Amino acid sequence: RLIVAKVRRGPESRIELATQEGGEVSDGYQLSSAVTEALVLVGVALGPPKDVEVCFCHAHSGARARLTLPDTSTIGEVRAAALARFPQWDGNRLRLGIRGANQEKFQQLEDSELLSGREQLLVLGVDI
Repeated sequence: RLIVAKVRRGPESRIELATQEGGEVSDGYQLSSAVTEALVLVGVALGPPKDVEVCFCHAHSGARARLTLPDTSTIGEVRAAALARFPQWDGNRLRLGIRGANQEKFQQLEDSELLSGREQLLVLGVDI
C-alpha cells in the first residue's frame, strides 16, 4: 500500500517485489538495516507522472468522450478535469465508475481512489 500511495499508481495487485536473484519477497519480509539490499519492483511505473488519454463511455448509450490527464490522478481530479472540459455536464449528477462483477452492474468509484491505469471510465448522470 505504501508504494501505491507514494507513486500514486496501482492497483496493489499489479505490484510484484523480488530479490535481485528473482526470489519472491513475502508479505512479512523485513529489510536488514545492517546490510544494503536491493529489490526489484515490477507492475507500476516509478517515474514522474505521464499524460494518458481516458475515455469516458456512457454506461447506457455507449457515447464516448476523451480527456488527457496525468496517470497519477485521483477520480476526484478526473471529475474536476472532466467538468472543466465539458461544462455542460452537471457535477451534482456526474457518476464515474466501472463495470461491476456481473458486467451489467455499474460500480461507482470514490473520488479518493486512484486512476490506477484505467483508460476507460463509465459515466452515468450526464449526456455525452
